[in-house]
Amino acid sequence: MSACHRRVRILERDRIIDGYGARISAAKLGVALSAFVHIVLNDPSPDAMATFERAVAAMDDVIECHLFAGSGEYLLQVQTTDMAEFDVIHRKRLSRLPHVGSMAPRFVGRTIISWRGVSLSRIGMRKMPQQEGS
Repeated sequence: MSACHRRVRILERDRIIDGYGARISAAKLGVALSAFVHIVLNDPSPDAMATFERAVAAMDDVIECHLFAGSGEYLLQVQTTDMAEFDVIHRKRLSRLPHVGSMAPRFVGRTIISWRGVSLSRIGMRKMPQQEGS
């Protein structure tokens, strides 16, 4: 086994590599509209947040959901074919999520940088597990 392969096995074992996948071109599949939706809950209690998060996790339309620290505010990323489909998602799904107090969508005009993974050079290799015997 090569040194590189041993290193990859260690990263997999330690769950630093947590999976593999392909990057799909949404535009080539006709999914041309990307929106970020800021949602503020009307009840930021732990139970309400958990209920909201379970409901969002069940939505195929939402590709990412982030909770702002210390609040009941979320940022969702939604990808759709066009504005008409977003309107349906907004009216029939997003607006029916539990505990939504307000919602503000922002539509992407152009993506400058899309997610490229974790920058190992930025965090430095010091945080990476060492190979046994090194």
